[in-house]
Amino acid sequence: MSAATAPLRPRTEAPAFVPEAADADGSPAPPPPASASHLGVLDASMTNELLLICGAIGSTDPRSGAFVPVPDCVNWLQDLQRAIRRDDDARRPVTLALHGLRVVPTRLLPLLHSLRDDRPVCTTLVKIFVMLTRPLGGAAAATGRACVDVATMGREAAKERAARREADE
Repeated sequence: MSAATAPLRPRTEAPAFVPEAADADGSPAPPPPASASHLGVLDASMTNELLLICGAIGSTDPRSGAFVPVPDCVNWLQDLQRAIRRDDDARRPVTLALHGLRVVPTRLLPLLHSLRDDRPVCTTLVKIFVMLTRPLGGAAAATGRACVDVATMGREAAKERAARREADE
C-alpha cells in the first residue's frame, strides 16, 4: 500500500481541538468562515479525523501561553500530511476545512516555533505548508468564495431588512 493511499493510523484518545478564542495580539479572533464541512462537502468521518489530528498535535499551556507539543507529534503531522495529500484537487474540502478551523495560525505555526530545532518536525511542517498553499482550482476557489459569501450575504440581507422597515415606517 503506498503512502498516499495508506489509511490513517488509529491512535489513542486525544484532546478535542477547539480553535483559539483570541489572536496573538489578544484581540478576539474573528469568527471562522464557514468551512467546507458546513457546506456538506467534507464527510463527517473526515471532519472527525481532522479534529482528532489537530487536537493531538499539542496544546497551549494555560499558565505560560506556550505551545506544548505531544512527544509523537511528527506522526500526527504525517497523518495530517496524508489527509491533505488525499484531498480532492477539484474542490479541496480538507484544505478549506483546515482554513475554517484556523489550524495554521493556532496549531502549526506555534508548533514550528516550539520545535524549530527538530528537523523531522520542521521538514514535515514545511511539506504541509507547501501543500496548503497550492493555488486553488476553479471549483475550489468558487467553494471558498461561497464560504465567505454566505456570511456576507447574511449581513447584507439583515441591512436590507432594516432599511425596508425604516422605509415602511
